[in-house]
Amino acid sequence: MKIRTAMLTLAALAIPAVAQSQLQIDTNAIVAEASGPLSEDFTGSLVLSHGGGVTDPDGRILDLLIDGTRQHTGGTMDFSYLLSLTFDSGRITGGELRIGVDDTGSENVYEAIVSEAVSGSIIEIAGQFMIGGQTEGGTFADPNGTLIGLDVSDWGNAAPALGSFAIIGLNPDGNGIDPDADVDVFVLTPTPGVLPALGMGLAFCSRRRRG
Repeated sequence: MKIRTAMLTLAALAIPAVAQSQLQIDTNAIVAEASGPLSEDFTGSLVLSHGGGVTDPDGRILDLLIDGTRQHTGGTMDFSYLLSLTFDSGRITGGELRIGVDDTGSENVYEAIVSEAVSGSIIEIAGQFMIGGQTEGGTFADPNGTLIGLDVSDWGNAAPALGSFAIIGLNPDGNGIDPDADVDVFVLTPTPGVLPALGMGLAFCSRRRRG
């Protein structure tokens, strides 16, 4: 197991604290492929995917969390994942996110676009990269349905939802490929007029990755 302990903030947002409910989708072994070698001033594209012929057999939704509390669901199942990002000099300039789950009684799809207004960036620590950004326009295909058996109607009915993503400990080879990326996606029930301080203000701490 490779343990990554990093307390870092991708950017500080001066946003007041508000009561919001946060759904976190914790995924492991997502295949990441950049259009070239990654760096903090990378310009190009980065695609993280699972399914559709691009699959790590160990790929899984590890768990779902509500406000940081694990729901003891997830595991190996049929799911599709796509997080497509574009960069200009290390700054995220756009992208899209799609997670689809096909599990008995729990079929659902979450989609969002990567915000350009509050863009994230690439941080390098000890040869590994961490990338965080914010999302907007988040929707569930079945807003009153479930995701891996978990009721997601609070977030589905809040659509279009704001949120964020965190790519943690990305370790690409010289061609920009990492077959074993860890990605967390966050979805918020929004408070009117307030942008969530996620993605750009994510703290990464004591995260564990498969070796």
